[in-house]
Amino acid sequence: GVSENITVRSILGKFLEHGRVYWFGPLEDPVQARCFIGSADMMGRNLDRRIEVVTPIQNPNLRKRIAEDVLALQLADNARTWLLDSDNHYTKLEPKTAKALVDSQRITCKKYKDK
Repeated sequence: GVSENITVRSILGKFLEHGRVYWFGPLEDPVQARCFIGSADMMGRNLDRRIEVVTPIQNPNLRKRIAEDVLALQLADNARTWLLDSDNHYTKLEPKTAKALVDSQRITCKKYKDK
């Protein structure tokens, strides 16, 4: 179908937010990938009643930073991530192994607090 390769993930934590990054291409190749950021989370209720903005990131160095600092970290999150299935239901992501939890919001707060 149309969305076989699309995964919708939500990270719910202290900030009730997640990166609004739209990435097309391999995460490992930010030079070739197309990347957009924006205010929209692409929910119908938001797109119908608000003005939302999405813009391309054309600088390869900025795409690399988004890939590493935002996407890779949030994709590794196994503490606060919920996955949307094809029936429009969210299921909490459960770690497959007993490895340490990755809490992307906690890690991000610590990173910028220490700067």
